[in-house]
Amino acid sequence: MIALTIILAFLPFVAFTQPELQWTRTYGGVRSDECYSMIQTTDGGYAIAGRTESFNTENLGFWFIKTDADGDSLWSLIIDGENRDECHSIIQTADEGYALAGFTMSFGSGHSDMWLVKIDSVGEIIWSQTYGGEGGERCFSIIQTSDGGYALAGETHSFGAGEWDMWLVKTNSDGDSLWSRTFGGRDEDRCYSIVQTGDGGFALAGLTKSFRAQGTDMWLVKTDNNGDSLWAYKYGYRNDEECYSMIQCSDGGFALAGKYDPGGVSWDRDMLLLKTDEEGDSLWSRRFGGSGNEYCQSIKQTPDGGYALGGWTTSFGMNGTSDMWLVRTDTNGDSLWSLTEGRNTADNCYSIVQTEDGGYAMAGNILNDMSLVKTESDPVSVPNRERPISVEHFILLPAYPNPFNNSCKLSYELPFNNQVSIVLHDGAGRYLKEVVNQNQGAGYHNCLIEASDLPAGVYFVRFSTNQFEQNQKLLLIR
Repeated sequence: MIALTIILAFLPFVAFTQPELQWTRTYGGVRSDECYSMIQTTDGGYAIAGRTESFNTENLGFWFIKTDADGDSLWSLIIDGENRDECHSIIQTADEGYALAGFTMSFGSGHSDMWLVKIDSVGEIIWSQTYGGEGGERCFSIIQTSDGGYALAGETHSFGAGEWDMWLVKTNSDGDSLWSRTFGGRDEDRCYSIVQTGDGGFALAGLTKSFRAQGTDMWLVKTDNNGDSLWAYKYGYRNDEECYSMIQCSDGGFALAGKYDPGGVSWDRDMLLLKTDEEGDSLWSRRFGGSGNEYCQSIKQTPDGGYALGGWTTSFGMNGTSDMWLVRTDTNGDSLWSLTEGRNTADNCYSIVQTEDGGYAMAGNILNDMSLVKTESDPVSVPNRERPISVEHFILLPAYPNPFNNSCKLSYELPFNNQVSIVLHDGAGRYLKEVVNQNQGAGYHNCLIEASDLPAGVYFVRFSTNQFEQNQKLLLIR
């Protein structure tokens, strides 16, 4: 199915003071070094990856840097050949190592191939694999799947129906290809972001030219666990809309973020945020920007159900031709605050995370170097903040994170002493285990729901007291 959704325009409305910047780190040499992907690691530090022109021996190479919690480099790794090689997506794997994905022009069978490199926790290369044909292939997003393998998503010029097609490659835990799927028509179609959904299938988001009268539209494709398409929707209006980052939200729907381009005006592009239900039907959309250009490259859902958008702006900030830009919204996509960071250069943000302390980390480029920026905690009240409170009613807050991997936190408030029961059920309503069963005092409480022994899928948690009962839907993703 293909649906056209009209995009509504809303400029930012700032309702809260933005958080203070805590620190900024740059990494690089005398030439250009760029960061495309960043994660917070299980030890509280960070892993950032992209490409280096300063330190490789030939052209451009994969560059991976591991830092501590303050952004200070602990070690780094360069992986390259004789031609251009770029890393566009990294994940920390279940064994505490890392998987780096992008493309290589040094190895493989064509002009460029998808490239997946597995390293251990101290940067030793375990194996690498390339995927592609005689044309060009590039990977922009990787996830580890519930079976321990990997799913890589990007574009192919060797296979499919047209000029460029979305390409999904599924591998086992050693990176051996199990199957691949293409999605597209006779023109250009590309995937920038992939998630594994609660039903074990996949959602891919990017852009389509094949199914658009002119320009490009955001495109969302939903598949089953074998990669076969279940449905597809395009979202656009008159000119160019493209999705660069997508998440599955706590309600099972999807949030797509990227750019809106009205066409004909070279400096009037805006960040674009679009929310759908779990079947892909558009619910609302928001634009953020000024008189210049704004792009969104990364989106995360916040604990209160809102969103954090990372990208860059030429309309705001005070430095250079572009600045990093972080926008925080509420659950309806309306802006709460935003902040910029940059120098007298073209400075961009490609990846964001919300950190363990409630702040944010942004990664990209400042002064033509890889950069990592950390903020103080979010000034917007979020449900995972522990605080003494007096309430008149029972309150069950949204589980965080949700979707989650291995564990999530459930927070709640009691107006008086009560017997509390928290029970986990599977998607069919069958009892799995008891999480809490005890008398608790008035005030704020939280508990950890452990699911490391359970397969990916939909679950329900039932919270009940003598006077109150409520269920919440949980989405476990591997």
